[in-house]
Amino acid sequence: MIFEIDEISEGGLSFDVLVNKEQLEIDHSDCTLTENVNVKGELSRIDKDVYLKGELYAVLKVTCTRCLNSFLFPVENKIQAHYVPQMVEASPGCEIEVKELDIEKEVYQEGRIDLRNPLRDQILLDVPLISLCNKNCKGICFKCGNDLNLNKCKCQND
Repeated sequence: MIFEIDEISEGGLSFDVLVNKEQLEIDHSDCTLTENVNVKGELSRIDKDVYLKGELYAVLKVTCTRCLNSFLFPVENKIQAHYVPQMVEASPGCEIEVKELDIEKEVYQEGRIDLRNPLRDQILLDVPLISLCNKNCKGICFKCGNDLNLNKCKCQND
């Protein structure tokens, strides 16, 4: 998902691409992409700053926090990013003040911007801390490990 800065005209550059899921490196035991990610958007440029505005659609396979079963979790969200050129590195030992707005910026090098980091970040930020396969998930028995959504266990009577 790399774009050349020179390809972005004054009117901007619209795109509609399918990003290969391997490029985004979301492959964890409890959260993985199941298919490629659809991204639609526009890149605009003001001098050396580049702005991304768009939408993404992805499907993740996540693990339920209660019952530990996997389920599909769709992510459909807007994405925005502000790219700035990499500045010349300061000499060692120099202090650099980081402002709050600097945290929201992406840095590009060699006249190319890479959309993978903001895409990956936005997808992962949409995954809730507590992921439930359904709102009535009963979870697993803390004594025997039985999935209480499928069958009852005798441990509950103790």
